Amino acid sequence: MSTLASLMDSAQRDDPRAQYLLGKYFEEGQEGSQKNPGQALQWYTKAAYNGENDALFRAAYCYEHGIGTVPNLKGAEDWYTAAANKGHLEAQFHLAELYTRGGTGVAKNLKSAFDLYLKAAYASHTAATRRVGECLMRGEGCQATAEGAAMWFETAAKNGDAKSTIRLAELYTTGGAEFKADPEKAFGWWMAAGTAVDGSIDVIDKSLAQFKVADCLLRGHGTEANVKVGMQWLLESAQEGHPEAMHVYARNLNNPPSPDIVKDINQAMEWLEKAATAGWPESLLSLGNAHQYGMYGKLVDYEQAFYFYEKAAEKGNGKAMATIGNMYSQGQGTVKSPEKAFEWWLKAAQLGVPVAQNEIGYCYRDGWGTNQNLKGAVEWFTAAANNGHADACCALALSYINGRGVPANMEMAFEWFNKGAELGSGKAMYNLGMMYKKGDFVQKDDKKKFLWYENALRNNYEEAAYDLGVCYLNGENGSKDPVKARELFVRANNNANSAEACINLAAMAVNERNDWNEAFEWQMAAANKGHAIGMRRVAIMYKEGKGVGVNPKEAVAWFLRGAQAGDVPSMGHLANCYKTGFGTEKSVENATGWEIKAMQGQVVAQGVNFK
Repeated sequence: MSTLASLMDSAQRDDPRAQYLLGKYFEEGQEGSQKNPGQALQWYTKAAYNGENDALFRAAYCYEHGIGTVPNLKGAEDWYTAAANKGHLEAQFHLAELYTRGGTGVAKNLKSAFDLYLKAAYASHTAATRRVGECLMRGEGCQATAEGAAMWFETAAKNGDAKSTIRLAELYTTGGAEFKADPEKAFGWWMAAGTAVDGSIDVIDKSLAQFKVADCLLRGHGTEANVKVGMQWLLESAQEGHPEAMHVYARNLNNPPSPDIVKDINQAMEWLEKAATAGWPESLLSLGNAHQYGMYGKLVDYEQAFYFYEKAAEKGNGKAMATIGNMYSQGQGTVKSPEKAFEWWLKAAQLGVPVAQNEIGYCYRDGWGTNQNLKGAVEWFTAAANNGHADACCALALSYINGRGVPANMEMAFEWFNKGAELGSGKAMYNLGMMYKKGDFVQKDDKKKFLWYENALRNNYEEAAYDLGVCYLNGENGSKDPVKARELFVRANNNANSAEACINLAAMAVNERNDWNEAFEWQMAAANKGHAIGMRRVAIMYKEGKGVGVNPKEAVAWFLRGAQAGDVPSMGHLANCYKTGFGTEKSVENATGWEIKAMQGQVVAQGVNFK
């Protein structure tokens, strides 16, 4: 007699166990027979009414998942409860799961869920033991306690529950409320999960554990650092499909963290592309960087870069969103669009990306890509500054100095420049020097001014070169050194396009070496940078033939440029040229007009400014 025939014979004689097994036969389609969910549920129900506890559980499961009937969570609850009350561990566990989720006809009840998990856990139900730990971690249906969670996770882990091993490793890695992180224990549990026998652990969990083992070995966290072995673990994790492992493995092949690792750009790109294909946002971002900057052996291709940044942004990567904003602002890989740039920077800013928050501040301040909103600018500069963005600290300080979007407050300006300086901003250091120079909020202090200029220049803020050169030229802080001053003025001209530096270099050429030819070259350099005084001095040198041949027409042309730039003495010189006919036709009208403008003092101020 076949198994089916034998079961059917016993079942029809009201044998509850046979009825239950017959239900499994129809549910699973044993011996090559076709599955029949409806028949399965019917036999489970008969067996359940005849007192078969396993059948109570299977009937409940069928009602929950719509096997042989439409889903009916209330019916499932009733059947699970009946089985659970008779001590069925799986029923207790599944009823707890049902109360954890809730659903149509069944109210979510975390307290009842926890009680059921706990009951099953005390009876050594491994998954329920893990759930007790998770409830204690989150305070679901009970008071949260990380220490209690660790105890239950460890119990389940020792019973072979791989997920509990992972949870325990995570807990010892990060610590928790009143629970101290323990890197060595974390490493041990990660290793236990990473070396678990295949089939006893989910592939995703195992690849995660392998990645964490690699991370510990690479950083020497919880174990002795070993980059070579760490890379082997990374490769195992990557081969198991862990996308972050693929990404880190690629990064380390491209930029080896140790001489033990051989640089391999081709392998790096292969793994980076695999990680990107798996949807890892950081890898998509890195591919964008590779195409934008010609990294990983790629040629510069802005359109491809833009494509990968968009893919990373779709995954929620804030850095990619900020970079898309940059590309719209510059028209790289896409059309230039201030409005689109603002839109993408705002998305990134709302995710807390400091560089994007800073850009939004500038957009609101300048009305670029959006309506001007000085108050909004200050709010975003503040957000970026509080997130450690040094340039935002400077922008915020300048807002307080100029009273833009916030009441003027030199004390707050000084505070934010200080914070920017602490973050390594040469610009902030330079402006602190300016405050000590002018005595704004602080006492004038040439020594501190000098030191801040020096610090600014060390941090590559090239505009400080001119001001530091002035200090050396004038001997401030006991530091008179014309040679050093000249070096700094040349640096300021070359690196900061400083017209003032050119003016000083011209003066030094005359005063130190009586070299009018060099002086003319420096005055012309200043004039070409738009410096009105430089324009006037070029004109005078053309007029008097110093450093260059006498050229009345050029003299008049440069006096005119200086006058148009707002230099009052140039206006007077130009009026005199029209009056005397020097380099131009006499014109009483033009002479009078420029004399009046000179008297009105229409001058462009060239005083000390914060930058």
